[in-house]
Amino acid sequence: MKLTIFKGNHFPVPLCVAFSFVIGSVLFAKGFLLNRVEIQNQRQKCLDTRPSVMQPNSNTHNDITTRTNEFVTSSHETSCQQFKRFDKAIFLVIDALRYDFAVFDEEKVPDSTEPFENKLPVIKQLLQNEPQNSRLFKFIADPPTTTMQRLKGLTTGSLPTFIDAGKNFASSEITEDNLIYQMKNNGRRVISMGDDVWESLYRTHFHRSYPFPSFNVRDLHTVDNGCISHLVPEMETQDWDVIIAHFLGVDHCGHRFGPNHPVMAKKLQQMDEVIRSVVERLDNDTILFVFGDHGMTKMGDHGGDSPDEVSAALFVHSPLTLIGPTLEGPYKDTVAQIDLVPTVALLLGLPIPFSNLGRLIPDFFTIPSQSETFHSLPHETRSKLHYIIALNTNVAQVKTYIETYNNLTGAFPRSFLPEIKQIHRESQALLRKLVDEIRTGSNLSAIQQHLQDTEESLSTYLDLVRGMCDKTWTQFDDLPIALGICMVFTMLFMNIMVWFQVGMEISFLISIILQTMFLIHQWKSFSLFLLEIILVTIISFLSSRISPFVRGLNDPTKRLQFTEGNLGNLFTLAVGIVHCLSLTSNSFVMYEAKVATFLTSSVLTFVCVTSHMRTRTSTHHRKKLALGDIPKLLGLLLVFLACSRLSQLFWSCREEQPWCDVSAFMIPLSDLNFKASRLASARYIISVACVLAPVVALRQWLQKQGGHEGSRLRWYAINYTLFIAAISISLYWAMQASPSAILDTIPSWQQTLLPRIGYMALAVSFVSVLLWPVCVHVLPHEEAAKVREATRNYDTTQRPQPPSGSRGRKSAKRRGEGVIQEIASTTRDDVSEIPVVSGLGTAYSANMLQFLVTFYLLLSLLLSDGVAPALMLLVIQMLVAMEIWAIAAKNGDTQVVPYVPIWLIGLWSLMSAQYFFATGHQATIPSIRFETAFIGYYGNYPVFLHWIPATLILLNTFASQVILASALPLTLLWPLTRGRSSDGQHVGGLAGEMELQKEPDLFKRRLSHLILWYLTFQGLQLFGTMLSAALHRRHLMAWGIFAPRFIFQGVAFLVTLPALAVTCGILLYSHRAIRRWIQEHLDM
Repeated sequence: MKLTIFKGNHFPVPLCVAFSFVIGSVLFAKGFLLNRVEIQNQRQKCLDTRPSVMQPNSNTHNDITTRTNEFVTSSHETSCQQFKRFDKAIFLVIDALRYDFAVFDEEKVPDSTEPFENKLPVIKQLLQNEPQNSRLFKFIADPPTTTMQRLKGLTTGSLPTFIDAGKNFASSEITEDNLIYQMKNNGRRVISMGDDVWESLYRTHFHRSYPFPSFNVRDLHTVDNGCISHLVPEMETQDWDVIIAHFLGVDHCGHRFGPNHPVMAKKLQQMDEVIRSVVERLDNDTILFVFGDHGMTKMGDHGGDSPDEVSAALFVHSPLTLIGPTLEGPYKDTVAQIDLVPTVALLLGLPIPFSNLGRLIPDFFTIPSQSETFHSLPHETRSKLHYIIALNTNVAQVKTYIETYNNLTGAFPRSFLPEIKQIHRESQALLRKLVDEIRTGSNLSAIQQHLQDTEESLSTYLDLVRGMCDKTWTQFDDLPIALGICMVFTMLFMNIMVWFQVGMEISFLISIILQTMFLIHQWKSFSLFLLEIILVTIISFLSSRISPFVRGLNDPTKRLQFTEGNLGNLFTLAVGIVHCLSLTSNSFVMYEAKVATFLTSSVLTFVCVTSHMRTRTSTHHRKKLALGDIPKLLGLLLVFLACSRLSQLFWSCREEQPWCDVSAFMIPLSDLNFKASRLASARYIISVACVLAPVVALRQWLQKQGGHEGSRLRWYAINYTLFIAAISISLYWAMQASPSAILDTIPSWQQTLLPRIGYMALAVSFVSVLLWPVCVHVLPHEEAAKVREATRNYDTTQRPQPPSGSRGRKSAKRRGEGVIQEIASTTRDDVSEIPVVSGLGTAYSANMLQFLVTFYLLLSLLLSDGVAPALMLLVIQMLVAMEIWAIAAKNGDTQVVPYVPIWLIGLWSLMSAQYFFATGHQATIPSIRFETAFIGYYGNYPVFLHWIPATLILLNTFASQVILASALPLTLLWPLTRGRSSDGQHVGGLAGEMELQKEPDLFKRRLSHLILWYLTFQGLQLFGTMLSAALHRRHLMAWGIFAPRFIFQGVAFLVTLPALAVTCGILLYSHRAIRRWIQEHLDM
């Protein structure tokens, strides 16, 4: 089988590898991240649980429900109206209202409380003064704890799936049956105000709505002030039945400052005033619900499943008595959020939404209706019976839903359904017996016992149904999971075996054996196993067809040989595999920041030690290292290790690490300034220095090369535009350090002005690279003649040690002239006519470095001042690694365009993992910095610009992957610029990077080899997360650790691909432009 597409073209090889990894990860995600099927054409009705005609001796659930209802009521009201107690309801949604925010601790004095403690005294006062009218619950949310998923659960009563978290940023209208639909369908006038996500979810369901932009977490007041301005006036109009007011200030304060900031106290006190104003205006026919949709971590984030994130507060109050006088305290003080759905529905006389899985909150169904006929029973017994009848209505709705869902999808396990049906039959038999005993006037103790048994049976049924749904909606499609893992593994295995010089047939056979062992471990059935084997064989065969072309890109001198010169490559590959396998341990994933830092330091240390061992084979080399290179190598290694150590200052904490202390660099500068002004000032100065240093260094370097004077646009970009961007970023950070009270008074256009100036300046710098990719300067004829005269006796065929100042402009001009002479020797007879050029020997790296500095400034702006030093540490480690590689290339590799060694590529990949954590991120949803989307923008983005906030958040989250992928081609250029052209160790050394022009095919082959191996090391990390998620998909921490780690790594890989494409595109674009420039000047 011949693949002619690869002939004469090297780039399809890494492109094919990347495509295989993407397809494999997509297949895996399709089988691993499943969605619940939404039943959109079903709407619950009151008569659904109570047919109008019944046979008195029927045994069906609906018959039992009707017999019970007809017995306990004196009219033929529907099951919905039977439990109705209120005509109106007010919902105050205080986003991120954690449970301990609402609890009042009387033992704490005001001076000793945290900013979030004891700031809602109105709740305590109502609980003390009106205990029969008020209730406070711990309101447990189902993860993921993001707002859209929580609102969906709070209105439909359904359970979210993990993949639903991604929909939080593109909320679409809810089409399932829900409370808002039932309110509108039953003639209730619903008024919404606050968070505009309600408008997205229920676009046509509101009588009136007042939406406000909600995504900008830096804005603490717009939404809250908007709610406050409309809430009381709407209550006074009486033109409403339901009011929903969604406040966002507490949540945004958490994201911006965390819960332990003085601003949090002010926001909670504001909410206290709002609750008081509403309570004062409540009528007897109105019930008030105050609750949070989720909690927040100690950093103020949410999205995960930690106790602080899932523990919200629910406070219920009404002027009318809510709880029966004989009830001693609530049945329980903890309820699930979906339990609110059936509770609200029945209290307002509405049908329970069709897909609800919640159960009634018992406290609010302890006061019997006046229409009930069993007045001879004691009040406590009547209260219990009233709740059981309501609970049976709840059971009828759930039974209808699971039967419909199973008939539609067949998803529920057949082994579990009979048990659930049996429990349901038992509960209905108990209920039937209870009705008969009440009719016949049995003794009270027997009735009470049957009441208890019936309640337990109905509750058990609801618990089992929810457990079954939980388990079913985390079922996995094993076929795409297996195929995805095998596809990624096969491509990785083939690439590595090619380097080991293993034959294609043997690699194919070993690959099949290993994959078969994995599939046996995942055995489900013989038919599935047979299908998997067939498909895996096809995938392996196709992958093996690419192996010869991969072999053509590899260095034939570097293979599986345990020689001193190859130990670094072998060790790095082994470390990459170890890192891949370590991802199957939840403990290693939790502490991956330390693991990645350790592995990165270990690789470079090992390489430096073995590099010294290799060079000792020659007396000449040993002398040279003793005099110069060994101290330099040791110094570079110490700098690298110091940077790795300092990077630990920027780690953030996972929710599974409550003992972890928040780094001072992760605290907002305004909060840090409040707590420690000196530390805040020092941090700001360091951050500004980290922004200015690359700009100054780039300018100095290009001035020495002398090439940037050839274009006025490039000259202005390097000398002014980048400085403007750096200063704008620094001033923006200074403005953000202002106290919240001052910052909130600054007009929005002024808050966005500085970032926008920075964006525009960076755009100008990037455009200048594209418009003038040849960063060289041709000297005028008179000055060129002087240079020729001064360098007449300079022999370009010799290899002298560089004179003092050889990296200055004169040396650059000398190298430029040498380049032109070498390239033009076959076309020009008179050397005196050849122009003198400065900067040509570094024309490639000049473009790359300006592009990287521009990108560095953009990422610094997005990462904030606290993380900017971490980005500088990454740059230092990159430079150190390339300097060590340049020393190795100078002393070892004799090829004109050397291969980038495997150890450097692997180190590059490990640093991407290390600095993912060192830039303040974790593989958890709460660690995502959503506020990045509004750096330079205020308010909500138009629909056609939604790609902008998504891009900004991705760049912030995966800054390390993006910057390292963008800088990857620089590893190919660095020895030509730093290690070889400056020291003149090889023939043609004066040409510097112009070696690439003399060997264009060799250059493209080396670049393809570089991309191929970087994708291989990135693929190892991807494969490790896929394997761990598959093996531990039934693990307790599957959705807390392994699934998020896979998702983050998958997105990181997808983000890496365009970064590689852009930077390699710039390099190839520069290559062609330089070629055209040389041709034009040689034809002059």
